[in-house]
Amino acid sequence: MKIAFIELRIKYLLKIFLLLYIPIILLIPLVYLCSLITGIPINHFTRDPSVIASEICLEPLLASRTNPLMGFLSNIGILLWSMCASSCLLTSFLAKHIRRPRKGKYSRFFGTFGIITLILLLDDLFLFHEVIAPGIFMISETIVYGGYGLVILASLINFRKIILQSEWGLFGLAFVFLGLSIVIDSLPVLDNMSTDLNYLIEDGFKLLGIVSWFGYFMIFSYQVLKPELILKKG
Repeated sequence: MKIAFIELRIKYLLKIFLLLYIPIILLIPLVYLCSLITGIPINHFTRDPSVIASEICLEPLLASRTNPLMGFLSNIGILLWSMCASSCLLTSFLAKHIRRPRKGKYSRFFGTFGIITLILLLDDLFLFHEVIAPGIFMISETIVYGGYGLVILASLINFRKIILQSEWGLFGLAFVFLGLSIVIDSLPVLDNMSTDLNYLIEDGFKLLGIVSWFGYFMIFSYQVLKPELILKKG
């Protein structure tokens, strides 16, 4: 029985891995292929559209190379942040109104991380840590990242028991991938690397981190609400 359970568990996790990561893993080299075919720099597919637009304003000669796919990977990440935040906040609301004692803690968990996800979404969408914080409020990126880190760490400690009951491996991968993206962005040794390759690796890890975060909360939301989503006939 135990071996059969382990086999089912492996098949279940493998299915999750295939559904979550294979499309993204295939998407990243596809972006590189599109760059080779069209001659459009890779960072025009992966970076935020507002950054690209500002560069085009400074360099009018690039205007002829604009394309509807500019910011493609960045926009995919924004959509995933948005869907995840919506799912978490909806799950928090539904769990709160389920009349079972254990559901209250799940409501707080999803509510907290729904707000955190919303903050990350807004930061990514409006370039808060890159442009607004240092340019308008004179707050360095390091302080912003530190603030996010403290809030997330406090939430992880507070809800550690719930997290350990879930598919926490996916959650861990989200931090690994997002952390790698930040490290690659900050390492001066990589300045000598091809700019396009640098952006592809950095933004590729970022997207993998976002999809891991998204997958974790979507799966856990379903697991928490599943008993209450079964409609009784009659």
